[in-house]
Amino acid sequence: MYTHRSTVPFPVLAILLFTSASSLANVKCGDTISTPTVLDQDLNCAVSPALSIMGPGGSLNMNKHTVSCRTQSDTDENIGIVLTGHGARLTDGIISGYYIGVKVSGNGKHKVTHMKANSKALMDSKAGFMVMSNNNELGYNLSLTDDAEDGNSNIGFYIEGSNNRFHHNKATDNGRNGFNLDSSSNNNRLYSNHANNNGNDGFNINGSNSNMFIRNHAEGNGGDGFDIDTHNSKGGNENSFWFNVANNNKDDGFDISGDSNKFLSNVANNNKDDGFDINSDGNKFRLNVAHYNDSDGFDVNGGSHNIFTHNHAKGNGSDGFDVDSSNGKDGNKNNFLLNIADNNKDDGFDISSNDNELRLNVANYNGAGTSETPDNGFFIDGDRNKIVFNSATGNLNNGILLINGKHNKIENNLIKKNKTNGIFIMKDAVSNDIKQNVALNNPEGDLFDENECGMNTWEYNIINMANKDCIK
Repeated sequence: MYTHRSTVPFPVLAILLFTSASSLANVKCGDTISTPTVLDQDLNCAVSPALSIMGPGGSLNMNKHTVSCRTQSDTDENIGIVLTGHGARLTDGIISGYYIGVKVSGNGKHKVTHMKANSKALMDSKAGFMVMSNNNELGYNLSLTDDAEDGNSNIGFYIEGSNNRFHHNKATDNGRNGFNLDSSSNNNRLYSNHANNNGNDGFNINGSNSNMFIRNHAEGNGGDGFDIDTHNSKGGNENSFWFNVANNNKDDGFDISGDSNKFLSNVANNNKDDGFDINSDGNKFRLNVAHYNDSDGFDVNGGSHNIFTHNHAKGNGSDGFDVDSSNGKDGNKNNFLLNIADNNKDDGFDISSNDNELRLNVANYNGAGTSETPDNGFFIDGDRNKIVFNSATGNLNNGILLINGKHNKIENNLIKKNKTNGIFIMKDAVSNDIKQNVALNNPEGDLFDENECGMNTWEYNIINMANKDCIK
């Protein structure tokens, strides 16, 4: 039997097969694309949207061409490319000069990859990419603004839909936020995205719930790296942040106003305010790092029932961990377990609230700030706190300083080689239990109490030197 063998080279055959499935068409401004199409030229359009892609059949490979806006207009109707229906595809091109570069709408399940939305400062554009529907995928896209300092206030990726995936995208030099999740947007997954040098936040979670952020980077932004905010005092809850980086931002690395969020193995270094600024309740922090921020490493401003485990605060310009009342909230009942605070300029742990528990934490070599009085390993100003099984070594003032508090338990701590006292109890801090601590080699006193004997309970401590005979 005779068998005919094709003599067409494989690369040519591949091109023929591709072009048979995707027409290399003379696309015009204003067209609606409903079949697989490859763009064969740049377009400069005066209509909006410049192009529409209708799913499920419509797809556009822009073949590295550009669709640009001929008429500058700052209205929601000025759109570069819109995806409608469901399951439309867009890839490999540039959108330039539109109020909204790419709008992902309709019934969702669209896919946008390898696109660049380049907004111009000639207009006040809204977003490079606007996602209004659900179950979409956006990957390897870039949104940036030319000359953003001239007043453009756009957002890189504006998200109102839910259950979307965003991966390997970049939002750079946009006038406002890199990524903005609206309050109507929930259950999205963002991983391996970059938000750098944007005018406000890198990632703004504005009342959005139950999203997951994995291995994203937010660096050099004008506001926070990640801003987990409420919307009309609601939302911003139950989001998860794993292995993200927020460095060198002009406000906080992570600013947290929503409740019950989880933070695992994130890094917040060299930010102009706090590494982590917590204004909410019920959040969990594990294995996070906050180094060399201008203010606190971890700052709990009125938040309660937060849990901190295995976190590290080093070299910050104020406290390593700071808990106090703020905005009418008490900042009580937080839990700190196995955290390290070292070489911070103020206190390692500053606890100015009630009913907190600190267990098995380490505070070493803190207090080298610019104030005339150096600071402490642990500073406690509140009632009913438990300071147990912690270690404080080499701090430039006291290992543990208690002021004004009542009914605190300071027990089973190791306090040694601090520059002044081991444990110092100030006047009017009474009815406290100081028991079974080891305090040694603190030059001005291992244990020191300004109150009369009997005002506090001292039992079973191991010391070399105390200021009263009743201290034991």
